[in-house]
Amino acid sequence: AGAVLWQERAALVSRFTQAYSPSTLLVAWAIVATVTLLHELSHGLACKRFGGNVHEVGFLLMFFMPCFYCNVSDAWLIKEKSRRLWVTAAGPVCDLLLWALAVFIWRLTIQDSLINYLAWIALSVLGVRLILNCNPLMKLDGYYALSDVLEIPNLQTRAYERVRGHVRRFLWGTPGPGVERWPKLLCLYGIASQCYSTGILLLLTAFVGQMLWTKVGTFGLVAASPLGFLLLRRTFRGLGPGGDVRMWKMLQRTALFTMVLAAIIGALVFLEIDDTVAGPVLIRATNRAEVRASAAGFLREVFVTETSSVQAGTLIAQLEVPDLNDRIARKRAEVEEAKAKLRLLVAGPRPEDEKEALNRVKRAEEWVVLAKSDLKQRQQVLAAELSELEQKIRQYELEVQYAAKNYEHVASLLEKGAISQREYDENQRKLRVFQTQLEQTRAQLAGRKALGTLNQEDEVSKREQELGEAKSALAVLRAKARPDEIEAARTHIGSLEQEAQYLEKVRSELRIATPVAGVVSTPRLNQAIGQHFKEGDLICEVEDPLFLEAEIVLPEQDTAGLEPGLPVTLVARALPLERFETNVERISPRVVAGQAQGTLCVYCKLPQSMRDLRPGMSGF
Repeated sequence: AGAVLWQERAALVSRFTQAYSPSTLLVAWAIVATVTLLHELSHGLACKRFGGNVHEVGFLLMFFMPCFYCNVSDAWLIKEKSRRLWVTAAGPVCDLLLWALAVFIWRLTIQDSLINYLAWIALSVLGVRLILNCNPLMKLDGYYALSDVLEIPNLQTRAYERVRGHVRRFLWGTPGPGVERWPKLLCLYGIASQCYSTGILLLLTAFVGQMLWTKVGTFGLVAASPLGFLLLRRTFRGLGPGGDVRMWKMLQRTALFTMVLAAIIGALVFLEIDDTVAGPVLIRATNRAEVRASAAGFLREVFVTETSSVQAGTLIAQLEVPDLNDRIARKRAEVEEAKAKLRLLVAGPRPEDEKEALNRVKRAEEWVVLAKSDLKQRQQVLAAELSELEQKIRQYELEVQYAAKNYEHVASLLEKGAISQREYDENQRKLRVFQTQLEQTRAQLAGRKALGTLNQEDEVSKREQELGEAKSALAVLRAKARPDEIEAARTHIGSLEQEAQYLEKVRSELRIATPVAGVVSTPRLNQAIGQHFKEGDLICEVEDPLFLEAEIVLPEQDTAGLEPGLPVTLVARALPLERFETNVERISPRVVAGQAQGTLCVYCKLPQSMRDLRPGMSGF
C-alpha cells in the first residue's frame, strides 16, 4: 500500500483542496469516530486474548473531536512483555490495516465515484492518525509502547523532572536528580519531548501573531503576546530555585488578566473583520480566438498541431470546395453572356440583320404561294381519283348482280342434275371474287376521301406559320429596345456579378488564419483532415498562455459589497499547496439565473509571473 501511495502521490495531493468543504469535514469526522471505535476495541480484544479483563469502555468529545477509550489496565498484570506490547500495538495495527485497505480501494475504484471519495478521505485521515499515534513524543500509543519497552511508568513526567533537575543544578546549584533506570535515555527523551512540544507551541503562537499582524499591525503582535505567555508558561515551570513565591504569583496573575482584558478591548475597538466569499474558479486566456470555417467545405490540409506557437495572421488550415472553381467559371461566363445581350439591346439591329430578316419574309411568302398552288392541284387530282373509284364500284356492283343471278340459275340446275358440281363451284367462286373486289374498292374510296389533301393542307399551314414567325422577327428587329428591358438586363448582370464576387470571396477565405497570437490548444487536429465543416463550425482554438484571467462564480447572496480592486486568493486543483494573489478586475453586469439561486461572475487578471497556471485549470 505504501508503494502504491508513493506512485500516486500527485493524485493524492491534488485533491487536498477539497478538504475545506463542509461535506468533506463531516465525512472525515464520521470516519474518525468509526476508526477510533475500532482502534479502542482492538486494544480491548488484544487484552482479552492474552488473559486480561476489560472493565469499562467509554466515549467523550474533546474539542468536538470523538474520543473513545478502553480501560486495559489489566495489561500491566500480564507477565510477558511481548504480550503487553501487543495490547498496546493492537490499535495502531488495526489503523494500519484499515489504511492499507483504503489505499487499495482508492486506487482501484473509479475516480470521483462515491466509494473512491470515501476511500480517499479514509486513507488521508488514517495516515495522519498513524503518524500522530505512533509518535512517542505525544502521550498516545507510541508513547505507551516505548514506556512498556523501557518498563518505566510515567515516562514523560520522569524525563521532564530529570531534565529540569539538571537545569536547576546548573543554574542555581541545587541538588541533582535522583538515581533512575536508563538515566541518559531519560535525559534524551525529555529534551526531545520538551523541544517538540515547545516547537509546536511556538509555531501556533507565530501563526496567530502573523494573522493578527496582517489584520491590525503592531497591535496584533501585542495582542498575541498573552497567548504565547500562556502556552509557553508550563515549559519553564519548575526551573526556578523554589521558595515562597505566592506574592509573585499573584502579581503575575493580575498582570496577565490585565493584559488579556486590554487585548480583548483593543481587538473589539481596532480589529477589522474581513468579509470573505469563495467560489469555484476557471482559468481562461484573455487573448483567445475560435478559428471557424468561413464556408462549407472539406478540411484539405492542416499547417499546425497542438502546442504550436502561432502569430496573428498565421495560416492554420486549408478548406476545399470540390466544384467551386467550375462554379466560378460558369458564373463568369453567364456574366459575359448577359453583357453581350445588353450590348445588343442598346445598339439595336444591324442593316445586314434587317435585310436578312426581310429576305426571310419574302422566301416564306413564296413558299406559302407554292404550297397553296400544290394544294389546289392535289384537290383536282383527288376529285379525278374519287370519280374513277366510284365508276369501279358501279361496275363491280353490276358484276356482282350478274354473278348472283347466274349462281342462282346454276344452283337450280345442280339440283336437277343438269350440270356438274365443278361448274357450280366455279360460278360460286366468281360471285365471291366480285363481292371482294366491290368491298375493296369501297374501302379504297372511303380511305381516299378521309386522307383527302391533308398533307398539302399541313404544308400550307406550316409555311404560313413560318411566314408569321419571319414577319414577327422582322418586326422585333425593327423595333427599338424599351428602357425597362435595358434596366432589367443591367439588374440581371449586377446579380450575376454579385454571385461571382461571393464565390471569389469564398475561394479566398478557404485559407484559414488565426486572428490572434498564441498556442494552438485543440488536440488531434490532424485527424480532422477530410472532415466536412459547415459554415461557422469550430476548427481549432488559439490561446495565449501568457495572458490569463480567472473567472470566479459566486452565489448571488454573497456578492454585496463587491467592487474592483478587492484582493483575491486563488488555489488551483493542480497546485494545491500554492496560493496565487491577485485583485478583482471587473464584475459581470448581470446575475445568471439558476434553479435555486443565481450566480455572478467575477474576473481577475493574472500576472505573467504565474507561469504554472494554464488555461482550463479549475480551482477555488
